[in-house]
Amino acid sequence: MAKRIFSMVLALAMTLVMGITAGAVEPSDTVEYDGTSISYVNGGVMTGFDNMLPGVPYEGAIELKNTGSKEANFYMDTEVISTLLGVDNVKDTSYRVSLTVGDNVLVGYDAETDTVTGEIVGGEGTTGLEELNKTLPEYPLVATLKPGETADVVLSIQPDAEQTDNAYISSLGRVEFRFRVSDVPGQGGQGGDDVQTGDDYIVFICAGVIVVGLVLFFVLGRRKKEQEA
Repeated sequence: MAKRIFSMVLALAMTLVMGITAGAVEPSDTVEYDGTSISYVNGGVMTGFDNMLPGVPYEGAIELKNTGSKEANFYMDTEVISTLLGVDNVKDTSYRVSLTVGDNVLVGYDAETDTVTGEIVGGEGTTGLEELNKTLPEYPLVATLKPGETADVVLSIQPDAEQTDNAYISSLGRVEFRFRVSDVPGQGGQGGDDVQTGDDYIVFICAGVIVVGLVLFFVLGRRKKEQEA
């Protein structure tokens, strides 16, 4: 009798959780492009994946916003999906995953039903959720936004209900995303097609190294010619 009551309580709890997660999820961060640079309100962190239960879908969202004066392309770094785990022993676990940006479905689209059903990622003998990195290209184009437009990046994760390794329950519960943005070509102006990452200082350092290298090359070459003469 006690076992039966426990099963009923567990089923009711899962039903309530699924009902809660079925609604529209509020973005935990806003990524804003003002035409010259990208800013992250919360560091590009997507939350909503802590205390996950097997068989229950969980969602997180990040809002993309174009506050610039030109239409812009947003590109997303998908390699950071593994930051959800935060532990080393979460392996062999399978998940049903979907990843959408507005109407653009990156992972989990079912062509037969024309719906987002999710895609099975991971499983026995794999690195779990990190397998998703292998299915996506690096920095895919995820959204093209006109001035003033927004789009939500929504990630849905449902751990395998029959999986015995439940270390993901104690995971960090968040995923960190990084984006690049460039103005759509052909809109006029100067420098509008450059990709904005927030790491421009790296470009300047590299340029400085190249200049120093060229100067040394010419100085050494000239000195060698003088010695040979």
